[in-house]
Amino acid sequence: MTGLATLALFPAGCIDDPGADPEVLDTDEAAAVTGAPLTSVASGKCLDVKGRSTTTGTGLQIYTCNGQDNQSFNFTSAGELQVYGGTRCVEPANGATTAGTKAVIANCSGQARQKWTRSSAGAIVHQQSGLCLDVEGQRTTNGTAVQIWTCNNQTNQRWSSTGSGCSSGVCEVVQVATDTDLPWGLVSLPDGTVLYSRRDADDIVQLNPSTGAKTSIGTVPNVAGTDGEGGLMGLAIAPTFETDGWLYIMHTSPTDNRIVRIKVVGNQLDTSTEQVLISGIPRNKYHNGGRLRWGPDGKLYATTGDAQNANLAQDTSSLAGKVLRLEPDGTVPSDNPFGNYVWSYGHRNPQGLAFDSAGRLWEQEFGNTVMDETNLIQKGGNYGWPNCEGTVSQGGSGCSTAGYIAPKLTYPTSEGSCSGIAIVDDVFYAACQRGTRMYRAVISGSSLTGVQQLFVGTYGRLRTVEPTLDGNLWLTTTNTGGTDSVPNNSNERIFRVILGD
Repeated sequence: MTGLATLALFPAGCIDDPGADPEVLDTDEAAAVTGAPLTSVASGKCLDVKGRSTTTGTGLQIYTCNGQDNQSFNFTSAGELQVYGGTRCVEPANGATTAGTKAVIANCSGQARQKWTRSSAGAIVHQQSGLCLDVEGQRTTNGTAVQIWTCNNQTNQRWSSTGSGCSSGVCEVVQVATDTDLPWGLVSLPDGTVLYSRRDADDIVQLNPSTGAKTSIGTVPNVAGTDGEGGLMGLAIAPTFETDGWLYIMHTSPTDNRIVRIKVVGNQLDTSTEQVLISGIPRNKYHNGGRLRWGPDGKLYATTGDAQNANLAQDTSSLAGKVLRLEPDGTVPSDNPFGNYVWSYGHRNPQGLAFDSAGRLWEQEFGNTVMDETNLIQKGGNYGWPNCEGTVSQGGSGCSTAGYIAPKLTYPTSEGSCSGIAIVDDVFYAACQRGTRMYRAVISGSSLTGVQQLFVGTYGRLRTVEPTLDGNLWLTTTNTGGTDSVPNNSNERIFRVILGD
């Protein structure tokens, strides 16, 4: 077995439960003391008090980030946006509630005019007026004034606290929505809204993170549950989505698992455009895989489980127990290693895929009874199942078999059963079900280092983690109804996780 990894022992590094109304601005203790910059997504410049003045009535602007105290803001559980160590609060000038009113600082008073909420899309909304903190005229130059304006989901109304220096690596967790079915696949759209699949209800929902409003855009044809883990699973939008509207979907049908694409037209699924790209992927009650991810090479990657037939994982002519790679139109890329869709093999039930900044593909895989694993995928690579589970031999010549590629991290199944993964700024995140936690690790070379365990037991079983447009995370739960195909028998949550250092 090449690149043999040892069993990973994870230090406990949990952050505290935020413990406040999740729709109200909140941070951890460290951020509340030191403050943190708020960066305009449109310009990359920081929210700034003009002239570093502490005089009440001084306006806010955007300015090149410089780390000074006039760019260090605190969100409080009371809804205040504070600066200068909590001695000043942000409010519209003269307490006005009309669009175009400039944002200024004032002595903190606890009045309604100083109360703000933060949307999961990164907007900062004035509670009294319902207007958003906005960079005037969508300009990006130093000194441009900040005002309140009608919320419109534009990037000049989105503010990022990524890299704010929170010691745990997570600054804030905001509950965006709930659902009575299992959110499985999730993807951000260019307009700032989100699409997610409901595994057992067979439909796709569009979520507006600014308001929490949800709208079903349609039911995917021919989806069939398995009374287990199958159903409507992974989603991915085409890189050309803004012009062609193609949404890629992986789902279980009555006879197989398959990958299809359907156009989204006028915020609705146009099922007349459906194209079946790959069919005949073996299905079973469990082990159906289901994750989709676009690669930097313009190809679509997909995970498939072994369909509870472990020997299929070693059969390169079978599509089960694999990572697959296909062209946008569903054809086989000419440089695939086996002349079919198979990119790597020897997988049990992989459900996580993510690319790092070097264009390398990482994969997350459910183990059986001993350990889960995180793999760095190689073209044509063999990852050992069923003879090798993580680093533990299970049959044949076991993990010592020549050519098997060892995992980069392993997890006891009781602390893992991780499904989705995401990579943001070369930091790796894994959402775990049985382990009821999220792992965080820094990618260093070909290793995962500085491993932390976040949210242990706080939100229950976690399914999907995906990057937001502004470099933070979406996170979903899968607490009830996870091993049946009964629609709308769950009580799940969708969170936005704001990242720190």
